[in-house]
Amino acid sequence: MLRRTVRIGLLSLPLGLSLAGGQVLGATTEDVGRRVALVIGNQDYQFVDPLENPLNDTREIARVLREADFDVTLGINLGKKDLEHTVRRFLRALNDGDTALFYYSGHALQVGDANFILPVDAKLSSQYDLEFESLKVSHLLDYMKAASSMQIVMLDSCRNNPFEIASLYWGEEEYSLGKTRGLRRIPNKLGAFISYATRPGQVAYDGDGPMSPFTSSIVDNALDPSLEIKELMTKVRDEVVRKTGGQQIPYEDSTLVTSFYFVPPKPNPIVTAHHRVSVAAGNSAVALHIPEPVQPEGGVIEATLTLSPEKGQLQLPGGRTVAQGDVLKAKELAALEFVPSGAEAGDVELIGYDVKDE
Repeated sequence: MLRRTVRIGLLSLPLGLSLAGGQVLGATTEDVGRRVALVIGNQDYQFVDPLENPLNDTREIARVLREADFDVTLGINLGKKDLEHTVRRFLRALNDGDTALFYYSGHALQVGDANFILPVDAKLSSQYDLEFESLKVSHLLDYMKAASSMQIVMLDSCRNNPFEIASLYWGEEEYSLGKTRGLRRIPNKLGAFISYATRPGQVAYDGDGPMSPFTSSIVDNALDPSLEIKELMTKVRDEVVRKTGGQQIPYEDSTLVTSFYFVPPKPNPIVTAHHRVSVAAGNSAVALHIPEPVQPEGGVIEATLTLSPEKGQLQLPGGRTVAQGDVLKAKELAALEFVPSGAEAGDVELIGYDVKDE
């Protein structure tokens, strides 16, 4: 909402009217580049117990992201070969200036200081299978960072090790799986937002509904234009804590230096900050030529008169009187006339109005 004040001054000869600008209420965010998302849900695992919700999770996340103007690459029940192909297709679609988002629901492992997502045909039957059977999350994030300007990662995959194997090699180091739970915190470089279904080292839950508690809360709230992503995740965390009785606490790590909205709020209406008109004292109606407020993205704009002149009156063409508290359309505000009856040279009057859109 924008607030404007009109100042009417009776000068030595003419009557002067000026509109003094007020402050803008509210903030806007300007998006740069395209929005591109990779959404992967792995549920029907071949060599470990299948999961319940990843397919529902990914379909709903993909729907929400498309409504938020993301170009979505969707992968469901991907084996290793298809996973690699899908990731490469996603990375090739990125350009500098884009916002790149990666969402994953499915099995994942923490091994050493790194996290690995597992395709549905992953078979960790020996200590040396990890590099060949999985995708390292930090590698994907590095590739996203090299090809885009903002990165958003959402991992709904913090679960216990599903494989009957006690340790795995990554590089030359052997790591015990029996002592690890959930996922590790990913080192976060400037310009990225990483959210986890639960705190590092803890386990997330599938939940009793058609979606996981974490993903269902994102789906329910992401399209609210009043929620910047950090505010969104605060609300998600509150809902998940309540849904799980405090057993699961979502966690995020942000190095963003700009705001991000899934649905950016509309810009404020454009209202000229200062306007001045001079009219002769008398009884004749004079058009004020107030600049018409404009909403660049369209929609209805209204102006509410908050202050009327004490001497003289306001009217619309045709003689309809307008008083304090009346609500005008933008075009009616621009057509306002002032009748300076009873005013004398040297008098000063004020008109105030608030402008708001939908």
